[in-house]
Amino acid sequence: AKYLISRWPTKFIKFYDDEFALKLDDWLREFSERWPKEIGLPFHCLLRADIVSREPEILVLLKKAGVKSVMMSVESGNDYVRNNLFKRHMSKDAIRQAFKKCRELDILTFSLAILGIPVSKKEEIEFNLPDSSKRDIESLDFNLEIRSTLAEYPILLPFPGTEIGEYCQKNGFFDGNLDIFTVSYQSKSSMACFTPKEKILQQNLFMLGSILQLFAGSKNNFIRILVTPLRWLVVNCLIKLPFSKFYVIFYVLAVNYLYQAKLYRHDAFS
Repeated sequence: AKYLISRWPTKFIKFYDDEFALKLDDWLREFSERWPKEIGLPFHCLLRADIVSREPEILVLLKKAGVKSVMMSVESGNDYVRNNLFKRHMSKDAIRQAFKKCRELDILTFSLAILGIPVSKKEEIEFNLPDSSKRDIESLDFNLEIRSTLAEYPILLPFPGTEIGEYCQKNGFFDGNLDIFTVSYQSKSSMACFTPKEKILQQNLFMLGSILQLFAGSKNNFIRILVTPLRWLVVNCLIKLPFSKFYVIFYVLAVNYLYQAKLYRHDAFS
């Protein structure tokens, strides 16, 4: 960091290590003392919600160091998908506690939940799972509940060599043709198991979900009251309409606002 700020005008640091703090240890204690003295810039980092809920003192030390925002992935609001397919091994209660602790310390939060995750019919029956669209709504509702500052909803890309990619190929959801992959997780699902209608729902929810989070993550009580009627409108009407090109305008405005005015606001600790 010293080398970076000595060569380029730097106002904010983003650490994209998958797990910035694995436990409450001497390294983190030293970091909390040295970073504000030697660097003195606000920063963003990635954490696991279960670790934060187990050792909330981690957030206290990061706050002392100057953290502005953290990312904690939810992956899915459905317990089976999150823990059996993605091997996250964390409960909803642990996630709730982690995001609540962040609010208490005035640390802004960024959550991720993946849409368009197929599950075999055998598993859906055996574990009494809702269908894919309803599981996506579960993810939306859970992010609204935990009140993350921003939630993003990438659509699953079954990359080869990953467990979820192999699972999708094994069950015939994806034929392994990498040529259909795009450079953006905002594009429609590459899964053969979804109908065109389901893919439109996913793509619309990807954008409208982040817009809804602008209201759910607000500190203003009046703005949060609007979440319930807006959520009804989105789920029961807007995601079913072929207006993706129209929704993207509001999605970009909402996300850019949250990035610049909230999550990565560099004057917060000046």
